[in-house]
Amino acid sequence: MKKILTPLILFIIIAACDDSPSGPAEYDYDDFKILDNQREGVIMPLATGHKWVYENWKLYPDGTINEEKQLDSIVVVNSVDTLEGPGYILNGYVPGIDFVNYPISNKVNGLWFLVSEGHLKFKYPIKKGEKWKYSNPIIRIAQSKDTTKWENKFIRSEIVNEIVVTSVSEQIKTPLQDFKSVVYKKHQKVKDTEELEGDYYPVRAAEAIITSYLVPDIGIVKIEIYWKEYNMDNFYLRWVSELTHYELY
Repeated sequence: MKKILTPLILFIIIAACDDSPSGPAEYDYDDFKILDNQREGVIMPLATGHKWVYENWKLYPDGTINEEKQLDSIVVVNSVDTLEGPGYILNGYVPGIDFVNYPISNKVNGLWFLVSEGHLKFKYPIKKGEKWKYSNPIIRIAQSKDTTKWENKFIRSEIVNEIVVTSVSEQIKTPLQDFKSVVYKKHQKVKDTEELEGDYYPVRAAEAIITSYLVPDIGIVKIEIYWKEYNMDNFYLRWVSELTHYELY
């Protein structure tokens, strides 16, 4: 088990996605305790070697498939000690899963991201209609309004994530099998936290609604990403990822 410190993540982005429900969740002190058993009775079972494989594809705004379906996966590669306690590191890539390469762990009230101040990714146990939110600080690029100049500035912003649980028992189909899932709908939107001075404007950002379908003691079985560019009125389905195989020990 190796020791790591968990510094504040700072992302430099050109375009991002984000949004917001109501007030922050209320937590008891015991909610922040990391569970001894990370494999059972949790929303995302964690142990070194656990693996999930997904079939995913991208779509155009008119609903046609943009590219051929492909297989991606995430794997728990090792356990680590963080300032908050023991966590697990996942490697891999699947659209909509944003907690790879950083420590996560199941606490009394759900799956937590253990970086910086930490935030709740998937509350569990859960009731339909529950809401919470968290923010990620970022740096965005602002461009000069004078098109003859190639000058940029940086502006402090944040990605606001607002989550609502829309179902605790929704039946869904995947290439692997049918599941009864908990549905987490996250709305993401960029919000600037400082005023931009001078003859510049920030690059406009897209926003997204990421719907994650999870099964307790199995993990994420499906993800849908709805996307809206800054010049669009409506969201469209951009990415779909579905579980095809998993290995738990």
